[in-house]
Amino acid sequence: MLPDGTAVIAAAGDDGSMSWWDAATGMALEGSAVGSTDPVLSLAPVLMPASRGRIYGPLASLAGRTVLAAGDAGGTVRLWDPVDRVPLPPLFRRHGRPVVSLTPVDFVDQPPWEGTDLVAVYDDLLVDVWSSAAVHGRPSTGVPGIGQLAAVGHRRITTAAVSPRRMGYRRPLLLADRNGTVSMWETFGVRLGDPLPPDPAHRDITAIAALPGPGDGITVVTASHADSSLRAWLPASGSATLMSLDVRPRCLIAVDDILIVGHDDGLLALSIDKGTR
Repeated sequence: MLPDGTAVIAAAGDDGSMSWWDAATGMALEGSAVGSTDPVLSLAPVLMPASRGRIYGPLASLAGRTVLAAGDAGGTVRLWDPVDRVPLPPLFRRHGRPVVSLTPVDFVDQPPWEGTDLVAVYDDLLVDVWSSAAVHGRPSTGVPGIGQLAAVGHRRITTAAVSPRRMGYRRPLLLADRNGTVSMWETFGVRLGDPLPPDPAHRDITAIAALPGPGDGITVVTASHADSSLRAWLPASGSATLMSLDVRPRCLIAVDDILIVGHDDGLLALSIDKGTR
């Protein structure tokens, strides 16, 4: 999002470059730059706090702006400014650990926690959380730890999602493992409730999404490309339902109470309670 309210679309190339378009007109914006020689694997919007005093010094000029975070195959996470469309210096690096997923957790409804917690996962048991309001500029040390994650059944965390509803202190983070385990956490490392264990009929998880659920709860959905299935979990009750598909799902996007399934042949829109739309 540009300061004048213009929405932009960014796409990453295999060479580490970024291209930009005006979302309303579809017109390409001038400027293309390379941030890394490694392919970009994950992108996420990051809201910077409105107060310059709450931002790590070199990023203070971005106060109140939405910027783009990119994670690459070499383990680097960096920000891009959509105004001048050039990469900023790396936020942090995990050499040799591909950043397979970046997930933003926004706190604009909870002053003074305005800004974004950016969650990075690496296809193993490492999770990083960086806050745009981190005045020291470093990732948090109070995150779900490797031992905590292994203890609940995680082996290779591949993707993450954020609850559409606040549960207690703020909106929790959901971590999905390739083996089907799903757990729910505060970004500062406190686990919320019991995890969802694996299901032998729902393997090789490729995506996760969270939608509003019954009452004040949520519905968490994971996708298995290998088994052509979705699994819907209600954390409040612990119940889970396996749903077979005629397509192989690769990605999930929650739009209010509708689930968009990206698969090998296109898109599918589902209402978990009402069937296909």
